[in-house]
Amino acid sequence: MKKFTLSFYFVALIIANFSYIQIGRAADDFFLSQSSLDSGMINPVIRFWNNTNGLPHNTIYAMEKDEFGFVWIATEEGLIRFDGSETKVFTRENDPKLKENAYYHLFPSPKEGIWAAGDYSLVFLQKNIYQVIDCFDIFENTWMAALLEDEDGSLWIGTRHGTLYHYKEGLFEKVLSLGGESTVLINDFLIDRNHLLIATNKGLYKLGLQKKSPPEKVGSEDLDIVKLIKHKSEIILGVHGGGLFQLDEFFQLHLLIPDSELPDFNYGSLSLGHAESIWGGTTDGTVIQFTGNKVIKTTLDEIADFNVRSVLANEHHLFIGTGGLGLAVVHQAEVAQFKHPFLSTQNIRPILMANDSSKWIGTASKGLYRIDDKGSTAFGMQQGLKNENIVSLAEWKGNIYVGTRGGLFVIDPNSNQVIKSYLPKDDFSIGLVHTLFTSKDGKLWFTLGGKGIYYFDQDENIQQPSLPENLSSSSYLSVYEDDQGLLYFGAIDQGLVILKDGLQQETLKLPLLPGEQIIYAITKDKDGDLWLGTQGGLLVFHNGLWHGLTRSQGLIANGIYSIVKDNQDHIWISSNFGLQRIPASELLRFKANPSPDFYLNSTLFDETQGMGNEETNSYIYPNVAVDSKGQLWYPTIRGVTIVDPSKSFANRSYQDFQWDIVQYGDSILDISGDLEIPAGNNWFIIKFSHIDYLNPDQTVFYYRLKGLKEDWVSLGQKRELLFSNLSPGNYTLEVRSLSFGNQEKIHQLNIRVTPLFYQTLGFKIILASILLFFIAFIYRFTLERRLGKKLEEMVAIRSKELHDSNKSLKNSLLEIEQKNQALKEINWQQSHMIRGPLTEAMGLANLLMKFDNYTYVKKSKHEIYERISSALEELDVVVREMNEKSENLEK
Repeated sequence: MKKFTLSFYFVALIIANFSYIQIGRAADDFFLSQSSLDSGMINPVIRFWNNTNGLPHNTIYAMEKDEFGFVWIATEEGLIRFDGSETKVFTRENDPKLKENAYYHLFPSPKEGIWAAGDYSLVFLQKNIYQVIDCFDIFENTWMAALLEDEDGSLWIGTRHGTLYHYKEGLFEKVLSLGGESTVLINDFLIDRNHLLIATNKGLYKLGLQKKSPPEKVGSEDLDIVKLIKHKSEIILGVHGGGLFQLDEFFQLHLLIPDSELPDFNYGSLSLGHAESIWGGTTDGTVIQFTGNKVIKTTLDEIADFNVRSVLANEHHLFIGTGGLGLAVVHQAEVAQFKHPFLSTQNIRPILMANDSSKWIGTASKGLYRIDDKGSTAFGMQQGLKNENIVSLAEWKGNIYVGTRGGLFVIDPNSNQVIKSYLPKDDFSIGLVHTLFTSKDGKLWFTLGGKGIYYFDQDENIQQPSLPENLSSSSYLSVYEDDQGLLYFGAIDQGLVILKDGLQQETLKLPLLPGEQIIYAITKDKDGDLWLGTQGGLLVFHNGLWHGLTRSQGLIANGIYSIVKDNQDHIWISSNFGLQRIPASELLRFKANPSPDFYLNSTLFDETQGMGNEETNSYIYPNVAVDSKGQLWYPTIRGVTIVDPSKSFANRSYQDFQWDIVQYGDSILDISGDLEIPAGNNWFIIKFSHIDYLNPDQTVFYYRLKGLKEDWVSLGQKRELLFSNLSPGNYTLEVRSLSFGNQEKIHQLNIRVTPLFYQTLGFKIILASILLFFIAFIYRFTLERRLGKKLEEMVAIRSKELHDSNKSLKNSLLEIEQKNQALKEINWQQSHMIRGPLTEAMGLANLLMKFDNYTYVKKSKHEIYERISSALEELDVVVREMNEKSENLEK
């Protein structure tokens, strides 16, 4: 963790009431007899934590800070871990490891960590609940009152009945009982020179750590010793009713401060703070610091009359545990509030530093106040200030000009009288006077609401520069004059109007949305480039182009009301959300490379740094005033905030980021290194802490999960992340914080999401092999099925073809048979038809061969030949018919 440069000595000076105690010399230079108060600005900032904002109980019994930076708090309703922003409460209800809820003592461990003691249990705290020891058997009839861990890790435990126990490696050993028949209460332990010092209500005892000899009482007095503190080489004893004592190297007691000098002091609240200072508190709300040659009583009005039970002081903060008010966290303010019996609570408007060193402070409804070494003078209706809503101020020709919402008034500071007024009812009507500005040529310029720009010339006559209609009827909220005498007027919705010798030179339009076209402040840097404070951010005009810084790039707000440079090369801007201090080099860096990814490193100031209210005022002129010492005076809606830029501001670059716990299923585990999420957990939660006691409300967080996405995601002020359904694998969680206008380093956490068996590579290889086999099987089966089907189709086709062929064959055979039958019938018919002429021809031929005399047949030879010829012709016809029928059969 980076340490602040501001000395914690100033914490001792933050309270309004101081008193000093003359201390008798008891030992060499422990406390000196003289003390003095260094002068300084007394301005504490106090924040309370109680049962309305995180604590379970308003009575705090003990506090300790661990090595991580957490403040642990013991109450009757649980143990609390506090990081400046959030409280984490540990009870039996939310952590079953705990045996009880009431804890009264906290003891730091030499091996890092803190022991918490309840009535019958011990709890070791190391960022969370690390270990719980059940002590019920030895505390059945008493309760624990003191505890100490030695270098070998064993514990010394004292009870309210004077019994001393030694705990080591899980075993309790009863060492001794003090007091015999009298009641002895063991209050505290300390190890010194190989002895265990035992503080009791009956005096101080010492016991050798080897436990070989009985305890020896130191001194003869029965002092009620409630606290032992090792301060450098000395041991300090807090003795109830006796005061503060010192134990020297010979185990002799010496009185340092008598109890009469520490009325109502709670000796049990003694603690060792930063720079070897000793702190404690009283039962009536007083905090006491013993440091160097000073004993300082400090009183906070907010805790007056409440018991200070515990005090914890580090370099920059004071933690006060009270009985009834909870926890008060106090630190030195870095800015101051102007102290005035009336103005401290008023809505302050413009502030003017006059040449005679007087300060003129306007209000929103209570008129004007003049502050000088003689006191304060009020100007209102009775003094001739007809309107008490002050909007602008300027000094011209030795008089104070006061612009209001209803006229312009002139005050003679010598007589404190209003000597002249310009009112809305006059011939030249003057109503709302937005700005008043004295130029280098001796003119007094002023702008009116909705009426443009005017000036008083050397003869105090009112003149108006010649401007276009749209500009002469506009409202102007800001004005600036550069080294060349150019006047820049910032308008509402009309951009930046530039005049020279009363003539318009140029008008620059702004690259802003309509609602952002409001110019509150104008200035130039050392290069001569214009910078504007607008409702749309901080604009720079460089090389003929506008470039803008907005809230997303680290600007405190988009509405910037004033811009002023101090003598330390820093730029201060004001807004509704406080003040921002920017190194001039940062703005030059942006101007050289106006990238959207640019982030502005700066310092923010708000109520937690001492402002009465973080909302500064706008629509006034001037928006900030600089006094003769270089201090900046800012008007806010509740008083005046004063900044001294020459002082050393706290270095707020924190490194106290802590990964806290991971939660999945029923498991809640500390994060101490790389994280492994067991298989089967579909969701898990990661929590982290950012320890910041100065101004935690200004810290926001961003995260990204490398391996899943590269973009940064805003968390706001949330400090936990929920992940669900992440695929198994390795990831890197990155968290960055933006605090006080500073971008801190990136914090990384490696996360491995363990796969289930079916999500492992081996299973996937097996599954892939099975899948490939199955695919091959399916492919083969499908192929074979396709081939079989194709074969079946081919067989079916062949079968069909055969069937058709068979059928065709059968049909052909049937047809042949039918044709044969027909042919047979034809042959039979033709045979009969042929047989007749053929027989006739054969008979005639035979007749011709056998007979010479044809008379017997009564035919002549010629007739027989004719008859044969006729029969043959008839046969020829029959044969032809047969041929024709045969041809018909073939068809």
